Amino acid sequence: MAFRYWLALATSTVFISACSSGAGRDTDDSTTVGSTTEPTTTTSMTTEDETSETSESETTEESTTTEEPTTAGCTPGEEDCTCNQGMCDDGLACVDDVCMPEPMTTEEPTDTDTDTTMDPTTTGGDPACGDGEPVATELCFEDPITIGMGSGPTDVLAFDLNGDDIDDLITANALSNNLTMRQALGNAMFGGLSAIDAGSSPSSVIAAFINNDQDLDLIATNQMGNNLSMFLATMDGFGPQANTAVGMGPVSLASGDFNKDTIADVVVVNATDNNVTFLPGTGLGFGEPLSLPTASGPVDITTGDFNGDQNLDFAVATTSGNVSIRLGNGGGLFSNNTNVSVGGAPSALATGYLNDDEHLDLVVAVRDQGLVYMLAGDGFGGFTVGIPFDCGPEPSDMLLYDFTNDDNLDIAVTNQSMAMVHILEGTGLGSFEAPQPFTVGASPVALTIGDFNGDGAMDIATANNSVATSTVLFANP
Repeated sequence: MAFRYWLALATSTVFISACSSGAGRDTDDSTTVGSTTEPTTTTSMTTEDETSETSESETTEESTTTEEPTTAGCTPGEEDCTCNQGMCDDGLACVDDVCMPEPMTTEEPTDTDTDTTMDPTTTGGDPACGDGEPVATELCFEDPITIGMGSGPTDVLAFDLNGDDIDDLITANALSNNLTMRQALGNAMFGGLSAIDAGSSPSSVIAAFINNDQDLDLIATNQMGNNLSMFLATMDGFGPQANTAVGMGPVSLASGDFNKDTIADVVVVNATDNNVTFLPGTGLGFGEPLSLPTASGPVDITTGDFNGDQNLDFAVATTSGNVSIRLGNGGGLFSNNTNVSVGGAPSALATGYLNDDEHLDLVVAVRDQGLVYMLAGDGFGGFTVGIPFDCGPEPSDMLLYDFTNDDNLDIAVTNQSMAMVHILEGTGLGSFEAPQPFTVGASPVALTIGDFNGDGAMDIATANNSVATSTVLFANP
């Protein structure tokens, strides 16, 4: 089965199962350019010339004189009187040497008089949305479509279930203790709901090559069961779950080859135990687990090569206000924990190249502050906390992706308390523009990106925890 595998297995995680839909991302809103109203032109009024009668001049044999065309008692310069040396009183014009009312005219409007203000759009008036051609800086999504999933969805994954090169939807559901799936049918339509049983209170789900058969499998964390559920891909879907014990309260996980044996390993965040469980892959399952302490309250994890040694490392966001960093040695062992303080209560993080120094950076969402912080990587495994950027209240999940086609990574964040996804356009210099909102379902807790209609553009899907749905924002380039 083909799968749009957005979780990086090696060095770069442009999107780390964060903001923008779990194993995928990030909403959609079609953009319309307002029509420009032509200004009204006032027709000029022209007054006909009045012909003043002129008495013939009397002639004598001695001389001939031409008298001024005047009327008895008419003062030169007044209306209907002769002009006074070419001049007339105010409001009159000298026409054929007679003072007449000035014509009323209105100047034709010039181009500068025309109102060219466009209706506001997500791209500042860019008319490119909806023409089918992605253009740099445009940020365009259609109206949201919401579909029913399992009860209490906690994570969402984009996964091609049937090999048609169109991504389908999978959610992990804490209340119904299962994974639910819907196949995308194209034209913004999805098929019927199917489900496979998981453990107690599944909290996250990813795809990984567990048994090296070239078919992606599924792994879900079970927060109340303190274990993982593995689902091996079969010809007809997935086999029954096989469970592996981890720490207490597993809430998040990531996959990658940490020991360079070409077999996928897994790192699991255990919120209750305040640690990460490293599970080396064997090709048939997982080997002996290794427990790695973190700062208090770990909630999310991302991977990448933070020090440039070609070995995979990981970072963990913790609600104690820290990001815990561990550097891998390429053999399945890790450095001591290094904490970077960001304050507040971080809820999600992701990895990507956010400035122009070619070092991997981190971005952290802080739930109680409604902010995201960029942590600039130094290329040696260290990070410097930068200035924060507003991302809307209560960010619950986050991911990085270039939504605006300008070769700069943007941030997509789910805002749980306001049923929104906010997207912050990246500048490529380590800063971000003001967040742009897109409406989704109530209580969005996770997001992913995937191509759910086969048009080649990345769409956003969310897991809406309180209403048992997923919202899809189809890109509208």
